[in-house]
Amino acid sequence: MIGMKTICSRIVLSLMIVSVCAATAPASDSLQVYLVKAGRALNKSDWRKAQENYSHVLRLDSTNVEAIRNLGVIASANGRQELAKVYFERAYRLDPNDPDICNNLGVIYDNEGNQTRAIEFFHKAVSLDSNDIVGLVNLGNAYSRQGQPGKGLPMLHRARELKPDDWSTLYYLGNCYSSIGNFDSASHYYSKSVEADGNTARLYYLLGVAKERLKMFDEAESNYKLALERSPNQVEVLQRMAVLLSFQTRYGEAAELYHRIVDIDSTVYPAWISLGTTYYMSRQFARSDTVLYHLFQIDSTLGFQMTELIQKEIARLKAGQKK
Repeated sequence: MIGMKTICSRIVLSLMIVSVCAATAPASDSLQVYLVKAGRALNKSDWRKAQENYSHVLRLDSTNVEAIRNLGVIASANGRQELAKVYFERAYRLDPNDPDICNNLGVIYDNEGNQTRAIEFFHKAVSLDSNDIVGLVNLGNAYSRQGQPGKGLPMLHRARELKPDDWSTLYYLGNCYSSIGNFDSASHYYSKSVEADGNTARLYYLLGVAKERLKMFDEAESNYKLALERSPNQVEVLQRMAVLLSFQTRYGEAAELYHRIVDIDSTVYPAWISLGTTYYMSRQFARSDTVLYHLFQIDSTLGFQMTELIQKEIARLKAGQKK
């Protein structure tokens, strides 16, 4: 199974391992020659050449599971999920005991939002090969996202036993623990994922969230910054970091982040409300009034929400001073 960066991580994970013909075949055996050429093209992500050669295989043998399965992989890699599903289902009818095919069908159903059907196929993949790391991770992740982390964690821990330094397995373990509010364990596994060469903006963001929940604010901020270095225009990360800075009464810095958000998307009105509030709290009253006027022009409710947030922030500071 192979993957493309343009499709979601669970597709990438599920399409990593594909059995392709790698042995040199006799030149006289045209079917084997086509399989070899197709396999080499597939390994190089040369989708056109791989598809062309697998199509030749099917003209010679319409039931060749390898060709059918990998045409599904090619279709998925090119964003043609419906066609991929047709190929994978056809391959499954011919060979229902291939864990790769089961995994890929599970991914297709998961992408369609049919998690029950996805779990059935992931579960079958694992039952066919108890050491199938891809199947274990997919099944564990699917259970976690379906709200059944108790079933997901054993699968993910089993995958980690088989491959301790796989950053994606560690990442999904962090997600699973985070979903049940165990932020100590979530932080641990996210950090392990980073150590294992996980280097995505999403990973650093989630690690930052876990650190923030543990009231480790400096570490949270550092991870949010690392996330933004990798993906500077992620509104979710900018918002989270701005809220953290506001909580620490670093209103000027928070205002800069809220300003970046509205520059990215001027329709994010909660960011406008927070921008006006942070301007007010940092005593930039003219700027705050400009934002307030802008909000009243759009919808008076938004303007009143800003004035209410200012009052709440003032009350929060006064309450803190009395302690």
